[in-house]
Amino acid sequence: MAALVGVMIMVAFETFDWKSLKLLREVAPSQAVIMPITMIFAMQDT
Repeated sequence: MAALVGVMIMVAFETFDWKSLKLLREVAPSQAVIMPITMIFAMQDT
């Protein structure tokens, strides 16, 4: 079971679009707050 969890974490890590974090500087402040909050909730759900 631990191996499956490890594989799932690596797949999520590799498929995340890390370039989207740079967009936080360019978008409206309200959207810049929502993006990390959504990411945190998605990570807690797993």
